[in-house]
Amino acid sequence: YARNSRFYDWCAVVGDGPEIVGKWEPVEVPHIVIPRTIKLLPFGYLGAVDGGSAIIDGGLDLKTAFTDQIDFAAAFKPDFRNIERQILSLDFSHFERIASESRPFFMEGSDFIDTSSEGDQFLSQRIPDFDAGAKAYGKVGEKTSFGVLDANTFGESNAFVSSISHKVNPNFGILSSVTSLDTPGAYVYGTGSAVDP
Repeated sequence: YARNSRFYDWCAVVGDGPEIVGKWEPVEVPHIVIPRTIKLLPFGYLGAVDGGSAIIDGGLDLKTAFTDQIDFAAAFKPDFRNIERQILSLDFSHFERIASESRPFFMEGSDFIDTSSEGDQFLSQRIPDFDAGAKAYGKVGEKTSFGVLDANTFGESNAFVSSISHKVNPNFGILSSVTSLDTPGAYVYGTGSAVDP
């Protein structure tokens, strides 16, 4: 070690047979305890408009972990007004252009919400605001991952998306997803599946 200028040789062997390699036993690996905490971030603001009427509002963000690989986040009355959005150029296009997502609630765990290998059925940028939202995402085992998100604007709309993917082997995977948007006078529902050869 450099700190004491000494050299240590734990298992000096000649040859490469596994029977002559030293074994360190019995070694009991301690159980790693992951604390289950609930993180709450309440916020509020007040102000006045030109007419003299007061503005009072607030909300709550919540985050916790169900397991060491599954996270849960929720938001009640989130305030996205102070989040800088990406600005698109003024170039003309015949197709819809969507700026990158910059709101933390939608960015967190977005890698686990995949609706298609060809094109997204769900774009969070189409949800300008909501009253209450929740999401869970993570891995179930080594090969399976999932993501679920629901955002509700009370009395107006509800957006839902879920996806699950399973890696059968390093070269082959399966993806399945469900999306829905419920608004007054319209209900849009979609499913998707893909095979990743």
